Amino acid sequence: MAGSDHGRFEVIRPDYLADEYWDSIEIEVTRLSRSLDAGDQSEALGNLKCLAEAVAKVALDIAGKPAASNASVTTVISAAHEVLRTQPGHELTFETPYANIATNASKMAAQLAEIRNTYGGGHGKARQPRVRDEMVDLTIDGTLTWVRWAVRRLGLFAKGQPTELIRDLIIENQSFYKGDLAERLRATGLPRLEERHQRSIGIAVGQRSAQHTFNVYLEGVQPAQTSADLDVWTPLFRLGVAQGLLQGTDEVPTATLTNIVRAVAVLLPVEGHVEEVSEIVDQALDTFEAPVDLMAQAESVRENTRDLQRLASKGGPNHRTVERLLVGLRERFPEIWVL
Repeated sequence: MAGSDHGRFEVIRPDYLADEYWDSIEIEVTRLSRSLDAGDQSEALGNLKCLAEAVAKVALDIAGKPAASNASVTTVISAAHEVLRTQPGHELTFETPYANIATNASKMAAQLAEIRNTYGGGHGKARQPRVRDEMVDLTIDGTLTWVRWAVRRLGLFAKGQPTELIRDLIIENQSFYKGDLAERLRATGLPRLEERHQRSIGIAVGQRSAQHTFNVYLEGVQPAQTSADLDVWTPLFRLGVAQGLLQGTDEVPTATLTNIVRAVAVLLPVEGHVEEVSEIVDQALDTFEAPVDLMAQAESVRENTRDLQRLASKGGPNHRTVERLLVGLRERFPEIWVL
């Protein structure tokens, strides 16, 4: 009965879950399959406990709250369930009846420690307990209800985690297709993040945009350029974007005239960060170099200088700093203004 249909405990890998995390889950599924193939039901009960524990520990690790080495399985599963239960996401259901199903499933999974200690492998016993088929079937069904719910949410959870997004933007240089960044920024709940995460994401978005990744510019920079909304595009995110546009991941300046215009537009509505905005503008002045092939880029240069003048005339909390930038560029690089 328990070993007749292994397809019923298939666990599907979600999008956005890193290889190292999926490997930790998949190996436990494989071990469970081997135990059932061998007819070792006691070992299978132990494997089920390890599977649920691996899923829970992955969730906590992604959340930046790794489980303590001496934490009980019950504690780990409960903590992971709370993290996944409260994650934001328009794809997710929070209605009470469905939330109760997931919570009750977590309580079933939390029983695994006692089941494993009494009936499972991993502990030497004077007498082997009798493990009935129904025990294994019931434990598999109960455990996998929670495991599958949790794994489905793990993908969405990873998608919205700042560290995962930053990694994909500037460490792994993952491809971002149309809609990808917009969806992942929504999944982060950007305005609710810690300020350090808001800024770090902004820096990563700016740096990737400076690498000419069009979709990242289109969905992460341009909306902040064209909107003065500080609730959606927060001041810390904007400061990060501007900083990232002007300096690459290897600390090589990327202060082209186009990136300076974009940084200024993003910064213009920011309030309460006068010194930081001024430092970013100084960085732009110090690291900008006029294009060597100035005449070949004449049309782009003219468009950018017009945009800078337009931005300087718009007013706002940082317009004086923008005016200073404009004056500085005119004094240091008069050639770009006579095209």
